[in-house]
Amino acid sequence: MRWLLLLAQAALAEALIPPHTRPSPRRLHSAVATPELTKDEAGHLLGFGDASHEPSTLQQIDAACAARADALTSNDLQKLEEQIKAIDEELGPPVSPSGNVRRDSDGKDVVAVAAEFKRASPSKGDIALDADITDVASTYAKAGASIISVLTEPSKFSGSLEDLLSARRAAQKVAESTGKPRPAMLRKDFISRESQIIEARAYGADCILLIVACLTRSQLRDLVASCKRYQIQPLVEVHTEEEMQLALDTEGVEFIGINNRNLHSFKLDMSTTPRLMAAAAKHPNYSDELTFASLSGAAGRSDVDELNGSTRCVLVGEALMRAPDAGALVNELRYPSATVATKRVLAKVCGVTTAEDAILACRAGADLIGVINVAKSKRYVDAAQASDIVDAVRAFGEREQRWAPSSHGSLDAWADALRTATDRGRPLVFGVVQDQPLADVQKFVEGSGVDVIQLHGSESLEYAEALQVPHARVLHAEPSSDIDAAAADLAAAYEQVASAKCCLVLVDAAAAGEKSGGLGAPFDWRVADVLDAKHDIRGLVAGGLDAERVVDCAAAVPNAVGFDASSRLESETRTKDLTRVRAYVAAAKGK
Repeated sequence: MRWLLLLAQAALAEALIPPHTRPSPRRLHSAVATPELTKDEAGHLLGFGDASHEPSTLQQIDAACAARADALTSNDLQKLEEQIKAIDEELGPPVSPSGNVRRDSDGKDVVAVAAEFKRASPSKGDIALDADITDVASTYAKAGASIISVLTEPSKFSGSLEDLLSARRAAQKVAESTGKPRPAMLRKDFISRESQIIEARAYGADCILLIVACLTRSQLRDLVASCKRYQIQPLVEVHTEEEMQLALDTEGVEFIGINNRNLHSFKLDMSTTPRLMAAAAKHPNYSDELTFASLSGAAGRSDVDELNGSTRCVLVGEALMRAPDAGALVNELRYPSATVATKRVLAKVCGVTTAEDAILACRAGADLIGVINVAKSKRYVDAAQASDIVDAVRAFGEREQRWAPSSHGSLDAWADALRTATDRGRPLVFGVVQDQPLADVQKFVEGSGVDVIQLHGSESLEYAEALQVPHARVLHAEPSSDIDAAAADLAAAYEQVASAKCCLVLVDAAAAGEKSGGLGAPFDWRVADVLDAKHDIRGLVAGGLDAERVVDCAAAVPNAVGFDASSRLESETRTKDLTRVRAYVAAAKGK
């Protein structure tokens, strides 16, 4: 499909090493196909023994990082050794990351959080390029993160060693001002050389990441020994049972991270952690003295609960970087709760007409993507076009199937279900229809794969409940000088069509006497606030929104579930503008 080609091309463009730094094919192949490497030494590496193996994105990035490390001179290393002494004098010796984790978790309900600073990634593109590392690290430290993970790889993650040092200094200041223990600093990078360990210590790290999928058995053993010499603890990352066995076989390994994401394919599977923990328990070297962390995929407490206490620690990156209140999310992750602790604001980008624009909106942080199947609309898409968009959004969010929720008894419960469904960067697609024959809409649902149908007309209750998927109901706010009366009219209109299958309401402007919506025009948003305060009906608010207007709208409707924008996010009709979309999503989420 065209969307698949699009994603493949985007991933390739992001992942390929620039020509002037690209290692030769022989160098890349040598890690897995060199004849002298035995199966015991390197059998766990992707492509082992296959002379025709084409390196994965992970292997290409790892090779580029190794090449940069190999370029360091003896003079460079001497300076780094001197810098280690200076850093220890300025900031004190390293702390134990696994010790922090064990101190801050109870092995059951309360977990330690490794909070990550990540500007970008090959799989999700730009996340927060302009984020201030000092501010973010300070927030993480104040919130009680046990570890602060800093991506330092420059070309694909936009990281730097300077970010690591800035984070260390910021966390140190917080510790000194609050009297709380300092979070451990993790250098998250693709490390295969001792010189990279020296770099990490010189820039304030307490811990480094060693990815077993990138290392031979001997390399892992030697690097773990180097870590001991430089008083830095390795977090040994595994993704398969074979890698877990290798990690447990290696003397000196005390801290193991289970990555739920396959770094070769980027596929996420949250069952990886409990499955590998069960395998680890059977290993003769397993003991209660070992510390384990679950890496990748967790975005809220519900994800932590799914792990069933498998590990003492979770590492969270993208969700924290996108969160309007990262400190609150750290606390939500740490402690058990029966409710959604953070009422995350949902941002909807509607009128999307291409898979390219859908990916653009997803990468900007949109939670909901809207496609319009109304023939008179300038942004009309048919079922085939909508299907391309749905496929692209599912691929981005690593979802394989349509959202299939159970019914909920209230709009607030539905809102929480939407927040849960769209966390971890997993947007849903809404298909907008208006007074079309039911059979046509049902056919569109099947042909497009949309998750929710958004009813923009006068569709009856019976019509809505005959749909195969949940529906959202648009309430059309007509011009009125009486806000209370206008809100009461909307509440009465909704009462006539209220349904357990209605997952969301959306308040939009309407031309006088018409149920149109989608006008790209503002209305008196206070009507939506009264609808909330006096009638207990909360949902999305629309009406000509963009980055500036959504700030005013949020102030007028502080309890809104979220916001919906379309035409004012375009550079020209049917084409979304990246800058406008990013600015709108950030403003909608209070950033």
